[in-house]
Amino acid sequence: MLSAAPKFNGPRPLLRLSGHTVPTVDVFITCCGEDPTIVQDTIAAACALDYPADRYNVYVLDDKASAEVKTLVEILQKRFKRLYYASRGLALRTHSKAGNLNFGLSQTRRHGASEFVAVLDVDMIPEPHWLRALLPHLLQDDRAAMANPPQIYYNAPRRDYLGVQLGPKFLFNIFLPLEDSHNGVVCTGTGFVVRRAPLDDIGGFPTESIQEDVYTSMLLTSCGWKVLYVPERLQWGIVPHTFQGTIRQRQRILKGVWSLWQCLRDDKGKAVSIEQQNALPLQTIILTATAILTTVAMCALPLTLLSQKPLIPLQHPLQMTRMFYLALCDFVAQLVYGLLEVSMSHRQTYLRSDLSELWMMPYQCITLFTMFIRRQDECFLPSGLATHSDSPLYQNKRTSLRRRLNFVFTECHAAGHLIVLTLTVVGVGRLLCNPQIWYGAVTGSIGRQALLTHAAWPPLLMLWTAIVANAWTPIAHAVAPLETFQRRSLLDKNNASGVLLPSAEARENESRPVVEWHMLIVVVSWLAAWYLL
Repeated sequence: MLSAAPKFNGPRPLLRLSGHTVPTVDVFITCCGEDPTIVQDTIAAACALDYPADRYNVYVLDDKASAEVKTLVEILQKRFKRLYYASRGLALRTHSKAGNLNFGLSQTRRHGASEFVAVLDVDMIPEPHWLRALLPHLLQDDRAAMANPPQIYYNAPRRDYLGVQLGPKFLFNIFLPLEDSHNGVVCTGTGFVVRRAPLDDIGGFPTESIQEDVYTSMLLTSCGWKVLYVPERLQWGIVPHTFQGTIRQRQRILKGVWSLWQCLRDDKGKAVSIEQQNALPLQTIILTATAILTTVAMCALPLTLLSQKPLIPLQHPLQMTRMFYLALCDFVAQLVYGLLEVSMSHRQTYLRSDLSELWMMPYQCITLFTMFIRRQDECFLPSGLATHSDSPLYQNKRTSLRRRLNFVFTECHAAGHLIVLTLTVVGVGRLLCNPQIWYGAVTGSIGRQALLTHAAWPPLLMLWTAIVANAWTPIAHAVAPLETFQRRSLLDKNNASGVLLPSAEARENESRPVVEWHMLIVVVSWLAAWYLL
């Protein structure tokens, strides 16, 4: 962020393409066994765009060869003549999304290939002005190959203690706007528009990685093309907010990053720019090291707290004061950085968002372990597909607490979180229940030193309180699962087009700022520590 900030001149301006003399576009909708109502809503919205009907085609690329989807397309074809259904059949199941998109490219040549290709995941409902908002950015720059909008979700949970929105908000509100200032944007996976000519030049969508979207943008950039990011809400999808769905999505991202690094070894990957060849391994190492070291810290800190030994070594009393002010400087720097992130995300991330996702790190370690001992081809899983989990937490609102807890601890392997939670609470509780500590804190420096060199040391307090909150997350999800809604209750019929689009309430809920509470506790701990000094 700091390296890109000097080049950042604000987000890309919003543009509109007017008139009827517009480029031709082939719109691909990829599907693979999703709920037919989801498929129907996306197709209907794609066929009702504010764009001349004779200037774009819609292709439903069905990798499940569903008879129900095919019938649905045939019904909708009566209203939109340039809607087509295509399927590779059930025999081919490798490189699912990339292969499906390349199959779509071959199918378009039968009806006359368009100048541009646009891609939608099946759970993403486009706004009517979707194409008119993205195409101007490509038309005003001959070297611009791809324009990407953010992924916005109309089913965002109101109390998001799983943090399902934090990753997307950081990516789309902070990271990509900064990367756009120096042509470092990566494809956002859905809703993007790309020129066909440069896409054909790189051989279509690469099948070597399960993150074909990111790899496509990397190859385009290495060939001298620009990849743009347009920070406008142009598509609305479904975010997985089940416990299992969130885990699977993050695990797939980690696998995708590793597969991209492995792609650098082949001939196509060697064509990637030197900057990307250096950045990708570094990013992979950071993600991997973060998962491993955080998991180790989550296991080690509770045991250290249980030992009741001083965690801050002191040789003489002045060291406490010096270390306090050095730690305070570090905290202030973190606070300033956090405020920068919060302002860029419109208060939709935390001051220390990384501390809200600690519960995910053990699952990332499991992913790394299984990834190296069992190599298998990864199938494409749309974001919304994970929402329709067969988990007992979502089958029936009256599912017993015992059954929900059993699912979280056995199927989701959350027993480790319970152990960490218990050991941390016991370790801190033993300190706080020691009357000599509190008596000494009031009457002398020994008690204060005992507190400040243990659980009350502000940096440690910030960490162990975050660990407690994160270890509680799986249990909280079993006790009180995230509120779910009937999907179509979040949609309203658009008066102009007659298709279903996200309701005003869903749009408002998606942009709701987060509630910051953990950092408030940390600030209070700093004030208390200063008083004890």
